[in-house]
Amino acid sequence: DFEWDSIVCPHKVSCTIVCVCVCVTSCSFSSGSSQVENPLDEAVKFLTPLKNLVKDRIDTHLLAFEIYFRKEKYLLMLQSVKRALSIDPVHPWLHQCLVRFFKGGE
Repeated sequence: DFEWDSIVCPHKVSCTIVCVCVCVTSCSFSSGSSQVENPLDEAVKFLTPLKNLVKDRIDTHLLAFEIYFRKEKYLLMLQSVKRALSIDPVHPWLHQCLVRFFKGGE
């Protein structure tokens, strides 16, 4: 199992959701000398309960989009932007996600 104490985050992000998703997708883990073999799969493990527990925060769905974008899961990307649109349709990060979605992952 994964423990919170094992995360080394150089970003020093205060938001738990952002920190978990950013760390799992881009940072190293300091539990000895082991590295996570598939960090995107680890991110999805954290993301699934977050999508249920903090579904009213746009950050949750935008970070879900970022993870699904990297995994090239287009239907889950669409689901994430639709949920984000229902929360805050004028959010600038959402606009960026929509542009990337419609460009098809370029």
